[in-house]
Amino acid sequence: TQKTAMEDLISTFEKRTQQLEDELYDTRKAREKAEENQQRYEEKVQKLEKQRDEFRQQALEEAERIVEEANARIENTIREIKEAQAESEATKEAREQLEKYKENLHEQREEAEAETDEEVPAEGDGAPQAAPAGPIEEGDRVVVDDGSTAVEVQEIEDGEARLMMGSMHMRVSLDRLTKVGGSSPESEEETGGGTDMTALEASPSIDVRGERVDEAHQRVQHFLDDAVAANLDTVEILHGKGTGALRNALHEMLGNRPDIADFRTAPIEEGGAGVTKVDLG
Repeated sequence: TQKTAMEDLISTFEKRTQQLEDELYDTRKAREKAEENQQRYEEKVQKLEKQRDEFRQQALEEAERIVEEANARIENTIREIKEAQAESEATKEAREQLEKYKENLHEQREEAEAETDEEVPAEGDGAPQAAPAGPIEEGDRVVVDDGSTAVEVQEIEDGEARLMMGSMHMRVSLDRLTKVGGSSPESEEETGGGTDMTALEASPSIDVRGERVDEAHQRVQHFLDDAVAANLDTVEILHGKGTGALRNALHEMLGNRPDIADFRTAPIEEGGAGVTKVDLG
């Protein structure tokens, strides 16, 4: 009948309404759970990032501590060896290698001086020629730091030139070089040109107080190259006391150079911790 059909329709509508409410409830619950999970995830990410930063800082502090302890241990070991005049096999071998290197360097120096003496032009050959134009190339004759000794460029790579003086080779930054002749020395002799060549001069000390580590590092490297080439026995580096960062960086560099026989902090009356004495191999 019509009444029964209406009741059935109402019953179906109520069931469908209840079903939709149940689905809406489930959806709301799922969304709340998803939001909770997202919040927990974001909190976990923040916690991990904080832990990462803490671990990184701890690692940096530990690395600095290890470096400082290593430097102190090295300096103490050197001091103990000198005080005890230790003559272990390792010490003897190191000293023998340094002596061989010093003898070889001295021989190369003598050969270089003999070669440059042969190339000195006679007086009265005329006025010196202007420096050749153009970039420095392999085979060119150059002088270092506006000096007066011309040497030959053997190779150019990464902004540095490998120079040859007699049988001795050294690498120098291009910005320290001045071109004085091309790759044909014969043409220079024919025109009476050439460069007056005298012995290299090197200062026995350098002052890098107040400079940044990278600037001081480069200047001291050049200073030591010149000192070795000039056959100096001992030089000194004035770096100041400060925090000790500059001194430690320079000491590390000195320890990695094979032409350094020894280095030490100067006596108090000569500057103490602000000055480093260096014995060249």
